[in-house]
Amino acid sequence: ALPATAVLIGGALALTGLTPRFTSLAWALLVAGFVVAMFGPLLDLPTWVMRLSPFEHLDRVPAERLTVAPVIGLTVVAIALAAVGLVGYRRRDITSQ
Repeated sequence: ALPATAVLIGGALALTGLTPRFTSLAWALLVAGFVVAMFGPLLDLPTWVMRLSPFEHLDRVPAERLTVAPVIGLTVVAIALAAVGLVGYRRRDITSQ
């Protein structure tokens, strides 16, 4: 679950760094991931909606065998989102007090 959580953190960092007024959408990412994970099967959501959540790409260890490719993929996405967010922070004009 750590790579999926890192994707959410990277998404929040990217939102905050690039568009500070949309920072509250980071909570929407978290809520959407929770709703899909907890209520997706109950609501019979389509597969493509279920796959939008980063948590759906990971195997449920120890019940399932660990596949390394999704872990690496989510880690790369998380690093890319964090890098985009940090670049956004560096480009913002923040006055010091």
